[in-house]
Amino acid sequence: MDSSLANEASGRRAPWVFGIGLVALLLAAYAETFDWMFERWTAPSTYYSHGFLIPLVCLWLVWKERQKLSALPLAPSRWGWAWIVSGLSIHLMSLFLRVHFTSGITLPLVLFGAVLYLFGRAHARQLRLAIVFIFFMIPLPMALIEKMAFQLKMLATDLSVSIASTFGWAESSQGSTIFLPSGETLIVGDVCSGLRSLIALITLGFLFATTISRLSIFRRTLLFALSMPIAIASNVVRLVVLCGLGHWVGAEFAAGPAHYAAGFGIYVVALGLMFAAEQALSRPGRGKGAA
Repeated sequence: MDSSLANEASGRRAPWVFGIGLVALLLAAYAETFDWMFERWTAPSTYYSHGFLIPLVCLWLVWKERQKLSALPLAPSRWGWAWIVSGLSIHLMSLFLRVHFTSGITLPLVLFGAVLYLFGRAHARQLRLAIVFIFFMIPLPMALIEKMAFQLKMLATDLSVSIASTFGWAESSQGSTIFLPSGETLIVGDVCSGLRSLIALITLGFLFATTISRLSIFRRTLLFALSMPIAIASNVVRLVVLCGLGHWVGAEFAAGPAHYAAGFGIYVVALGLMFAAEQALSRPGRGKGAA
């Protein structure tokens, strides 16, 4: 009896031991990709300073499921190798072509394959959120970032001037320059485009919708989708407030101390809107449901 229990315990430990070794090999294989991520996360004008937090959140998501995982039977699947081999093939090709973004997005695919091969479908299904969340730490290509930042900057400028002009806080705009009634100007730079907060809030929106919200799957998806317009709206509110401060206090103050304070305020507004949207979607008798 004791021998049988010992063999069972050993059998349950074996995949974890082998898994640690496999993860170590994967980390070595992705060393160049991790270097690229670190450079993008720490760049002076980075849009991904939150990247350092993603692995920690992923570990928390795994830890949160520890009891359910321990109760699941081990049923290793050979289909995991299909994910691993496919992901690593794309990864190696991406390194050869120096396309680090494509290399990065293969990481969660390979990790999913590793979990599937070592532990089985039930474990892979239970860990799907932690694995999917890895995608949010992979920086988008700079060419796409620059294009998105420009488009968002122009959109935010036009919307904020349209709103601020109704209060008499702005007169017009030319490009990304806002003309105030006092004759002063405010320039909406790439940092003020809202892309940084958009990326961070989409990441937060996914976490909020999948782990905090108790809505049905459909409404969780809808709540996550709302994170994008909420982020854009929050940035527009910030620019309107800066226009008001520029009109009443002066453009120098609006572009200085108020600008930095408003940068934090955008997250407060966005979180408030996310909670409001969640409450609106969870009306009594509707929206609540099992995942």
